[in-house]
Amino acid sequence: MADPISSRNINDSANACIDGDGEASAASAASSPPPPASTAPATSNPSSPPAPPPVASPVSTAVNAVKGLVSRFTPSVEVKTNVTTEGPVPGASSYKISQSAFSAKVTSGPFKGSGVEAGNVSATAGKDKDVQLNGLRVTRSVTVGGFHYSSTADLGSVRANLGTHNDDGSVGGNLGIGGDAVGDESTIDTGYGSVTYGESVSDGVSGSLGVRDADHDGKPEYCAKFSVPAFTIGACIERPW
Repeated sequence: MADPISSRNINDSANACIDGDGEASAASAASSPPPPASTAPATSNPSSPPAPPPVASPVSTAVNAVKGLVSRFTPSVEVKTNVTTEGPVPGASSYKISQSAFSAKVTSGPFKGSGVEAGNVSATAGKDKDVQLNGLRVTRSVTVGGFHYSSTADLGSVRANLGTHNDDGSVGGNLGIGGDAVGDESTIDTGYGSVTYGESVSDGVSGSLGVRDADHDGKPEYCAKFSVPAFTIGACIERPW
């Protein structure tokens, strides 16, 4: 028969080893750091296409286009009554005084220079001598690209002039006297010169000759303009070389 004490000791030793291993395993498990979280980037589902960019509706696009055109072509108009101006004439050794009962002028945009003037009296003295009386004058002006169109309509006007600075911007000489019951004169300017034509119910004669460089390209333009009762014709031609 086996010794009970010896059997107890063997069993106790075995139990001690098992318990010790269990405690060691538990301690090892407790001291082990948790597994790191996955750092792999999240991938989008390749089967899902990207969201399309927002698209403006046709209505909003049309409205914005109209607003742009309106802001571009809406002129800025300056309206004055009992206007008096006086001072030296730019580029000339002359002095001008002008009085108007009413004046409305476009000051910006492609129609700059257009306007209406009523009850105007003006006088220029010095190297240029010019006296004008106008009951009503309507000026139309538009610039598109390299072209400029201007037109002046007069109702009840009288003028006498003698000087060197001409209406077409050239410098040379001018002389005239006459009056218009009603008249209209139009000019088209280009990079190569200009053409002027007018018709009127008038009496009197005037003329001018001169040279200018309107587009500042170094090539002179030779100008001539003449008015007789009922007709006005003029031109400026740029030297081609």
